[in-house]
Amino acid sequence: MSDLPLEGPPNESDPKVNGSPHDVPEASRLPSGRRWLHIGSVVILAALIAGLVWGTRGRSSVPTTATEGESAPTTWTLSEVVTDEVLTVQGLGTLPSLDVLQHWGLGEGQPMVDDVSRGLAVSIRGNDSFQLIRLGDDQPPVEVGGAPAQDMHTARLSADGRRVVTLGSGGWSGKGAFLPGRAAIYDSEDASHPTKVGEIVLETDDQTFCPWGDYMLMGEARWDPTPHAGSLRVIRLMGPDAGKEVGRLEGETMRVAVDGDRAYTIRSCGGRAQPTPSAEAVPDGMPGSGMPMLPPPMMMESSPAFPPCLAVVDLSDPSRPDLIAELELPWTLYPFGFAAYGGYVYMATNREGILVADARGLGAPVLLAARIAKDMKDPMVIDSGGFLGLAVNGSVLYFGNHTTLAAFDLSKPAAPEPVAVVELGEGDFIDRMILSDNRLYVSTGDVLGSQQFGLWIIEAPGDPANLRRLAAAQ
Repeated sequence: MSDLPLEGPPNESDPKVNGSPHDVPEASRLPSGRRWLHIGSVVILAALIAGLVWGTRGRSSVPTTATEGESAPTTWTLSEVVTDEVLTVQGLGTLPSLDVLQHWGLGEGQPMVDDVSRGLAVSIRGNDSFQLIRLGDDQPPVEVGGAPAQDMHTARLSADGRRVVTLGSGGWSGKGAFLPGRAAIYDSEDASHPTKVGEIVLETDDQTFCPWGDYMLMGEARWDPTPHAGSLRVIRLMGPDAGKEVGRLEGETMRVAVDGDRAYTIRSCGGRAQPTPSAEAVPDGMPGSGMPMLPPPMMMESSPAFPPCLAVVDLSDPSRPDLIAELELPWTLYPFGFAAYGGYVYMATNREGILVADARGLGAPVLLAARIAKDMKDPMVIDSGGFLGLAVNGSVLYFGNHTTLAAFDLSKPAAPEPVAVVELGEGDFIDRMILSDNRLYVSTGDVLGSQQFGLWIIEAPGDPANLRRLAAAQ
């Protein structure tokens, strides 16, 4: 598929895109047709309103050379942060506080931060450009560069911040044809003049990214029926052929984490294609569905007939990703947060907390136990919020849920031990949780739009002993 032409899709009519100008984060991306969350009627209504506001978007080619950015808006304001020295959190106990370094308010109507790498942040402006922002300890964030790029809803920094990858939206035309979206690759080594160096044709309408050195692992799955059921793709980011696919493993892929030369994925078991969703899978009253408004449906994480699998993939030869083994997961335990460390896989689910699997051998992974973490036994909610995220730094696992951040000691990988925790503000619902250079960059905002966006910067060392010392010093 790496030799697909890069020209735009047929312009028979604008696609009905599934993405939004700011898609939900990878760790908490709303599940595809067969992987539903239990959501309340308020959230469903908000999603319908958002869909009407964002509407249908056209697409056009992306300019080759970007424009230089201007200074960051003056709406960046440094907020005073007061945290309790110790906090008692349900499921975690009483723990010292994580060290909050800064809390920046982005101001009403300002975009949230999508990704951070080595002090450089990327943010989407509307859906027609991105901006690169330099973060410093003693000064407000400063916009240093940007690029116009139409019809994109998320951006990622890869290859240690040397590349920006933007993701566009695929969708269905009015005539029933699937129009593929595009992912564009920009050279950001000169952050003031990011330059487009490659493009990727997307094969489905739902993607997840995982940086891997000079490559990117892209999991493709589907929201609507598409020409392909999905795959795990290895994409080159550096060199003259940036954007070229160098290897793939067939099979719909929904989550990806990498540790050394192994990838761990949530995929369709056996790589089989999923059935086309029936009309009943469309939320009642969705514009264009032709269906009447009914009470919100009871939604499932996955179909009992098509449960997900936890898979281990050998990446020692990037051109030939090889499936080592896979384990069928209970359909009630679809993971939204996903991370790996030392051959162990950590999965945040909305029923059992942090589920641990031993995937070190050549056989199928083995489920070990779950670590309950803050109100996660209620099958109807994800802590009344909508975000579950995991990130590993050294031997510390950082966990985000709704407005809570917690750190776990992985000295005993099979039994994560909570070390420290912090509660963000009442309206500071986590949208993205990004780990870079021993810091957590947490982009927040109210899911219903009544609060301003913000950026929290939190000390996040990779040594549990160092973390304990920092926590004790608070």
